[in-house]
Amino acid sequence: MDALIRQNYNDPDMMMFIFGVIANFPAERRRQFVSSFLEHNKCFEDFQRLALEPNSWGWSGSAVPTLQKRVDYFESIHSLLNEVQLLQHKLHVEMIIQEIHMEIEREKKRDFIGD
Repeated sequence: MDALIRQNYNDPDMMMFIFGVIANFPAERRRQFVSSFLEHNKCFEDFQRLALEPNSWGWSGSAVPTLQKRVDYFESIHSLLNEVQLLQHKLHVEMIIQEIHMEIEREKKRDFIGD
Protein backbone atom coordinates (compact mmCIF):
# COMPACT_ATOMS: atom_id res chain seq x y z
CA MET A 1 0.00 0.00 0.00
CA ASP A 2 2.85 2.37 0.78
CA ALA A 3 4.15 2.02 -2.78
CA LEU A 4 0.67 2.72 -4.15
CA ILE A 5 0.45 5.87 -2.05
CA ARG A 6 3.88 7.05 -3.22
CA GLN A 7 2.95 6.41 -6.85
CA ASN A 8 -0.54 7.94 -6.72
CA TYR A 9 -0.48 10.60 -3.99
CA ASN A 10 -1.41 13.31 -6.52
CA ASP A 11 -4.43 11.41 -7.88
CA PRO A 12 -7.32 12.21 -5.49
CA ASP A 13 -9.64 9.60 -7.00
CA MET A 14 -7.04 6.85 -6.70
CA MET A 15 -6.28 7.93 -3.11
CA MET A 16 -9.99 7.76 -2.28
CA PHE A 17 -10.03 4.22 -3.67
CA ILE A 18 -6.87 3.17 -1.81
CA PHE A 19 -8.04 4.67 1.48
CA GLY A 20 -11.42 3.02 1.02
CA VAL A 21 -9.50 -0.23 1.47
CA ILE A 22 -7.13 1.12 4.13
CA ALA A 23 -10.10 2.34 6.20
CA ASN A 24 -10.79 -1.27 7.19
CA PHE A 25 -7.26 -1.93 8.47
CA PRO A 26 -6.37 -1.79 12.18
CA ALA A 27 -5.90 1.75 13.53
CA GLU A 28 -2.10 1.65 13.74
CA ARG A 29 -1.76 0.57 10.10
CA ARG A 30 -4.24 3.23 9.01
CA ARG A 31 -2.20 5.83 10.87
CA GLN A 32 0.97 4.71 9.11
CA PHE A 33 -0.68 5.10 5.71
CA VAL A 34 -2.07 8.52 6.61
CA SER A 35 1.47 9.51 7.61
CA SER A 36 2.80 8.22 4.30
CA PHE A 37 0.17 10.17 2.40
CA LEU A 38 0.98 13.38 4.29
CA GLU A 39 4.69 13.02 3.50
CA HIS A 40 3.84 13.35 -0.17
CA ASN A 41 0.61 15.36 -0.31
CA LYS A 42 -0.28 18.21 2.04
CA CYS A 43 -3.34 19.38 0.08
CA PHE A 44 -6.21 19.77 2.55
CA GLU A 45 -8.90 19.05 -0.02
CA ASP A 46 -7.25 15.73 -0.89
CA PHE A 47 -6.80 14.85 2.80
CA GLN A 48 -10.41 15.72 3.58
CA ARG A 49 -11.62 13.27 0.91
CA LEU A 50 -9.76 10.29 2.42
CA ALA A 51 -11.66 7.59 4.29
CA LEU A 52 -9.74 7.71 7.56
CA GLU A 53 -11.86 5.11 9.33
CA PRO A 54 -14.40 2.39 8.50
CA ASN A 55 -17.92 3.38 7.47
CA SER A 56 -19.52 1.18 10.09
CA TRP A 57 -18.69 0.20 13.63
CA GLY A 58 -19.93 -2.84 15.46
CA TRP A 59 -20.31 -3.03 19.21
CA SER A 60 -22.32 -4.80 21.80
CA GLY A 61 -23.32 -3.19 25.03
CA SER A 62 -22.05 0.32 25.56
CA ALA A 63 -20.71 2.21 22.55
CA VAL A 64 -18.36 4.26 24.73
CA PRO A 65 -15.28 1.97 24.46
CA THR A 66 -15.54 1.91 20.66
CA LEU A 67 -16.00 5.67 20.53
CA GLN A 68 -12.96 6.12 22.79
CA LYS A 69 -10.90 3.98 20.41
CA ARG A 70 -11.95 6.34 17.62
CA VAL A 71 -10.81 9.32 19.71
CA ASP A 72 -7.48 7.60 20.39
CA TYR A 73 -7.02 6.94 16.68
CA PHE A 74 -7.80 10.52 15.65
CA GLU A 75 -5.54 11.85 18.38
CA SER A 76 -2.75 9.74 16.89
CA ILE A 77 -3.51 11.34 13.49
CA HIS A 78 -3.57 14.75 15.17
CA SER A 79 -0.01 14.21 16.38
CA LEU A 80 1.11 13.92 12.73
CA LEU A 81 -0.18 17.40 11.91
CA ASN A 82 2.45 19.63 13.49
CA GLU A 83 3.49 21.58 10.40
CA VAL A 84 2.22 24.99 9.31
CA GLN A 85 1.05 23.53 5.98
CA LEU A 86 -1.14 21.09 7.92
CA LEU A 87 -3.03 23.61 10.07
CA GLN A 88 -6.32 23.05 8.22
CA HIS A 89 -5.84 19.31 8.55
CA LYS A 90 -5.25 19.72 12.27
CA LEU A 91 -8.40 21.81 12.73
CA HIS A 92 -10.41 19.27 10.75
CA VAL A 93 -9.20 16.39 12.93
CA GLU A 94 -9.82 18.45 16.09
CA MET A 95 -13.42 18.95 14.95
CA ILE A 96 -13.82 15.19 14.41
CA ILE A 97 -12.41 14.49 17.89
CA GLN A 98 -14.77 17.06 19.42
CA GLU A 99 -17.78 15.48 17.66
CA ILE A 100 -16.81 12.03 18.94
CA HIS A 101 -16.43 13.40 22.48
CA MET A 102 -19.96 14.82 22.24
CA GLU A 103 -21.17 11.43 21.04
CA ILE A 104 -19.43 9.77 24.02
CA GLU A 105 -21.26 12.10 26.39
CA ARG A 106 -24.62 11.28 24.74
CA GLU A 107 -23.87 7.56 25.01
CA LYS A 108 -22.88 7.87 28.68
CA LYS A 109 -26.19 9.60 29.39
CA ARG A 110 -28.07 6.96 27.40
CA ASP A 111 -26.25 4.19 29.31
CA PHE A 112 -27.04 5.87 32.63
CA ILE A 113 -30.73 6.36 31.84
CA GLY A 114 -31.00 2.83 30.48
CA ASP A 115 -29.86 1.34 33.80
